[in-house]
Amino acid sequence: MTDKKHKAISATKEVAASLRGWSLSQALHANADSWQLSLDGMRSRAGTGAANLRTCADGHDWNDRGNIGTPKRSFRITSALPVCLISLALLFTGACMSAPPSDDVNKPLPRKSRQDALAWAKQYTSTMAHYAGVTFGHQFGPRENFTDCVGKHDEVADDGRYQLAYTVYAKLHRDQHIAAARKLRTALKEHGVEISDFTERPEKPEVIMYARHPREKFFVVADTVKPPDTFRLEVSTPCFLPPGAKQQQF
Repeated sequence: MTDKKHKAISATKEVAASLRGWSLSQALHANADSWQLSLDGMRSRAGTGAANLRTCADGHDWNDRGNIGTPKRSFRITSALPVCLISLALLFTGACMSAPPSDDVNKPLPRKSRQDALAWAKQYTSTMAHYAGVTFGHQFGPRENFTDCVGKHDEVADDGRYQLAYTVYAKLHRDQHIAAARKLRTALKEHGVEISDFTERPEKPEVIMYARHPREKFFVVADTVKPPDTFRLEVSTPCFLPPGAKQQQF
């Protein structure tokens, strides 16, 4: 199971990397991270169940020690097995019953105007550039891209909710991209941002980094892009609802 899990997660992240620059790339990375946590949890519960099964069997072993070589021993071993299996079943069904519910599609969205979101994105990418030790102002940027929010079940609201992807480009020799990304990674982690993927390819050289803030729910990208010697920095906001707008219910 572990090998298959790693292959599935790795394949998803490779597809996401191949689509970098598209909003779908970030969605694929988010899905890969979510599935990795879920599968790791299942594996952990399986290990706990196995340990409990051993403990349960060991706890019944004393019933058998004084009866070795007698007909009763066979009965006592087989009678202990259902007890252990029932305990194991309760462990798994209990875990499933206590699992947290899925996110409410109608939970209140954070509110921010498009102007404020854009101002924040500009400030944050400037901070990223400072951490990476680069200066942006490339001929291809900056770029701002406001898009409608799309729900988990492809629902699209008419209440004005939106997401923003803001991208800047730095002219940086390709040999310096990995070092710049490493410095940025260190600074982001110190500020609570979780790195979901960091891939170095020294032979090219190039680098790809995806990150996410677990509380504020924004995404960060830093990677090598074309044309040569171009280093991209991008931040994507969570779904915002404009101030004063009534949130649509699904």
